[in-house]
Amino acid sequence: MAQALAIMPGISRSGATVAAGMWQGVDAVRAAEFSFLMAIPAIAGAAVLQIPDLSTDLVSVGGGPLLVSFAAALISGIAAIRFLVALLERKAFHRFAPYCWVLGGVTIVWAVVR
Repeated sequence: MAQALAIMPGISRSGATVAAGMWQGVDAVRAAEFSFLMAIPAIAGAAVLQIPDLSTDLVSVGGGPLLVSFAAALISGIAAIRFLVALLERKAFHRFAPYCWVLGGVTIVWAVVR
């Protein structure tokens, strides 16, 4: 349920699933590990759906920029996971909430103005 609720603007999928796990009595770091494991099918599914567009993207954008984008996403993703796990280990997960509130508010304002 927590993962499904994360489709709303400003609701972090990982934050929601980690919080739900913690509410059920799961250790915070273990909840984070499970949360990121739950992301694998969604990410893999999205990747499979993008396969038909890959040849068009390679032609229009080029392999170099796509490779740089992949590397940037990989590095920033690993950094974000390490940051989140560090927050959990220090029992400072509550510091993640203001980020979600601000991002959600900005998204809602942008959607209304747009």
